[in-house]
Amino acid sequence: MSYYDQIVLAGGKPVIIGATLENDFKIRPDQLDAAITGKTRLVIFNSPSNPTGMVYSGKEMEAVARMVQKHEGVFIMSDEVYEHILFEGEHVSMASFDFIYDRVITVNAVSKAYAMTGWRVGYLGAPVWIVKACDKLQGQFTSGVCAVAQRAALAALTGKDNSRQIMRDAFLRRRDLICKLLKEIEGIKVRVPQGAFMFCLISATTLEDQMARQRSAPPTNWLCGCSKRHRLPQWEGMLLAHLIASGFPMPSPMTCLLKR
Repeated sequence: MSYYDQIVLAGGKPVIIGATLENDFKIRPDQLDAAITGKTRLVIFNSPSNPTGMVYSGKEMEAVARMVQKHEGVFIMSDEVYEHILFEGEHVSMASFDFIYDRVITVNAVSKAYAMTGWRVGYLGAPVWIVKACDKLQGQFTSGVCAVAQRAALAALTGKDNSRQIMRDAFLRRRDLICKLLKEIEGIKVRVPQGAFMFCLISATTLEDQMARQRSAPPTNWLCGCSKRHRLPQWEGMLLAHLIASGFPMPSPMTCLLKR
């Protein structure tokens, strides 16, 4: 996520609100209220969430929106790029709440739902004065999205095929498999992602400690699925499991699904 550095680049001060496994990696309204000060200008919100894969319900989102509404002059930027990669519940847009509508900046793209990351096409919905300011700034960086990418994005957004559903179903199968495998690893806690294609893991020890221990341990029964059946240390198996979940291609010879 680039939000932290974007805020710094803009001359702002990022304030991180912690979310815990016990609360399904979601912030509570009282946490948000405590973090907002007279200097706060923007709350960045993301559901389905990267990197946790958790999804806020409509009731939970309304509670967040009500808390922002309390603070005059504070806007909320809602990153909804994973709205179509949803396994549980339904997507609720922050701008659907009338009482906060004029203070919501909705950010979206064709990158995730349509697997078009490399096309670099995003879009937003916001008050006109904010859109015009964004357009002015964007024009000094890239001048705009090329015509070919624009037409490709239009085809994705208006197309009638079921490619989006096919990808969503594939991600669901991967999620279920990887959750099953992760839960078999001692010391790892994981919440089943409700959307997106990431997992957020909590370990009893630090990642560095685990990696050092696994490097010195005998080979485990993690196997890659290619014809040569390469045997992998367990920590490498965890890494590859994340790559499979997120849909990233794996280098040869580890080009097939991990098997045990």
